[in-house]
Amino acid sequence: MAVTRQGPTYLLQGQGTCPTRLPDPNRPGEYLRVSPFFYDQEEIAETDLTVEILKLPAGKIEIYPTLSRLKADQMVATADLSLGHAAYSDPGLSPSPQTVAANLVKWASALDVGGGVIDAAFVGSDPQVFNSVAGVLVKALIATANIDLDDEVQGWVAWRFAS
Repeated sequence: MAVTRQGPTYLLQGQGTCPTRLPDPNRPGEYLRVSPFFYDQEEIAETDLTVEILKLPAGKIEIYPTLSRLKADQMVATADLSLGHAAYSDPGLSPSPQTVAANLVKWASALDVGGGVIDAAFVGSDPQVFNSVAGVLVKALIATANIDLDDEVQGWVAWRFAS
């Protein structure tokens, strides 16, 4: 499985049609942070391509799936798109950090981007808590077909530091 890091567009703050902040549904008068991501394929790549698209900060954070978005162009007819995270270290309550397994389908699983454009909220309704030593790496997986030149995956993650 190939892994591509998208160089200068690895994280684009404030570009595209992404809101800069959203009202926090659990705390009236407060706002959530919004981290946009954008991936533009620069060359034709093989099937089962895993792309590192965003790194969320270290510490304890809550992600709001229903306020987060995933958008993608229509791709090759049989292409599927999944969105999740890499393995990360959780400091937990023990003296040494515990490794949390990767879950490449945490927020989207095999969406049919070959059938048309995707514009959807992440899977899940309740805030999801992540506690990491060095941050959480968000990844997209394009499977069952090649990804073509200029295919795009974009969106944003709505989150806040948790107490």
